[in-house]
Amino acid sequence: MLWSAPGQVVVPPDPGELAAEALGLLQLRTADVRTAPQAPAHSYVGVENWLWVPRSQWGSLTKTVTAGGTQVTVRAAPSRVMWDTGPAVKTCFGPGDEWRTGMTDAARTTCSYTYDATSGHESGGVYVLSASIGYEVTWVCSGACTSGSGSLGLVDAPVGTGELQVLQRQTVVVG
Repeated sequence: MLWSAPGQVVVPPDPGELAAEALGLLQLRTADVRTAPQAPAHSYVGVENWLWVPRSQWGSLTKTVTAGGTQVTVRAAPSRVMWDTGPAVKTCFGPGDEWRTGMTDAARTTCSYTYDATSGHESGGVYVLSASIGYEVTWVCSGACTSGSGSLGLVDAPVGTGELQVLQRQTVVVG
């Protein structure tokens, strides 16, 4: 309910603007870049490298703001991770799978990248990796609302970084 002086029309706040304010108050998670192998270990050209962010970073976030009789709740749900592997950009639609010591060669991941060149030409001799979690952001309004719900679209969280040295193996046949 909104109160106003006689003869004045009170317009409730724009819920989209309140949603943008709530989004600004959310602390979107910086991706904790994980790879297998993990630096300082190195990888090789042609070897599948697992990429992931910890499952603890793969959860929805919510924030509610109130202005007068209007209350807007924003929900940010992770939907993808954008990886920059150095030579390429890759999108994974989930956090990826954590590699653990002792896993067999049959183990598979939902997110990986295979290098076709060494990192020797890169600064420091390593590929700098970066990842950003993308959140689908929606909002719901309650109370005095001009609109009941909406979307702020896909919003990228701050970028996390890591590095990986990629070497070349060569076979020499003797005899």
